[in-house]
Amino acid sequence: MGFAVVGQVETVAMAVDGFTVTLAPGAVVMSSRGASTAGAGLGSRAFRAWKSFSGFKKAMGPAGSGKQWHHIVEQTPGNAKQFGPEALHNAENVIPLDEALHRRVSAFYSTKQPDLIGTSSLTVRQWLSTQSSQAQRDFGLLSIENIRKGLWP
Repeated sequence: MGFAVVGQVETVAMAVDGFTVTLAPGAVVMSSRGASTAGAGLGSRAFRAWKSFSGFKKAMGPAGSGKQWHHIVEQTPGNAKQFGPEALHNAENVIPLDEALHRRVSAFYSTKQPDLIGTSSLTVRQWLSTQSSQAQRDFGLLSIENIRKGLWP
């Protein structure tokens, strides 16, 4: 993953299946492939990314008891081609979700929601694939929260 903007990199650690970049306090990084920003904060933080989901899982281990790993921006072939695999398989984009919530979010993405997305011809997943990485991330986080609260199916 190349970086278009990097502020104050403290360390970079490379591995066969990914890398870790540690940023100085307040630093911001953005992928050169158009992925969302991934690292503004009060303390030093690492942006850890992998070339594959299997590499992510090998490094991070299980999601936890009763949980599954969930990609906020989905790991579709189109997204991998457009944004790069490291924009999908990283510690900012892959989060643990309770199994039941993960199933509900995935099922929701397979439905048609014309009142929500403005078209009756596409599933949520198909519509999302036409959006930017940041738009997909924002919608993904909103979906998780609204489904968790019972506001969306």
